[in-house]
Amino acid sequence: MVLLDQRIREGIIDYFEWVGDYQLQRKYQADVPHVNVPNEAINQWEDWIRGERFDTYVEPVFSRQEQIAIREFHRIWDAVADEMPEGYSRLEDLIGTALWERLRKAAEQARNIFILRGHFDRNVIQFPDQD
Repeated sequence: MVLLDQRIREGIIDYFEWVGDYQLQRKYQADVPHVNVPNEAINQWEDWIRGERFDTYVEPVFSRQEQIAIREFHRIWDAVADEMPEGYSRLEDLIGTALWERLRKAAEQARNIFILRGHFDRNVIQFPDQD
């Protein structure tokens, strides 16, 4: 279970990295032009976070600060998702808007919390006594 949690944590960091950076969002759009990046930013979060079951993101893999960051980001993500234009806008139409900046900034702040402990290996258990 610890290794799976480490992989989920790494996926969350990857998500925060690209959602928290306009340049990486634009790169994503350029690399995959048929994808609606705003739609991906909203829906991909649900790939990593299982509803509001925050009690599954526990120590030692998720520090207390990281748990708080997940909850705080989720609160902002939920509000932004509710306010997104019908059918989602093009990325360039959203960049710079207060709505999209709120999501970007929240992702950047959460990423900064996760990076304090750095990346974990996706294939080697970091906490062998826990499994």
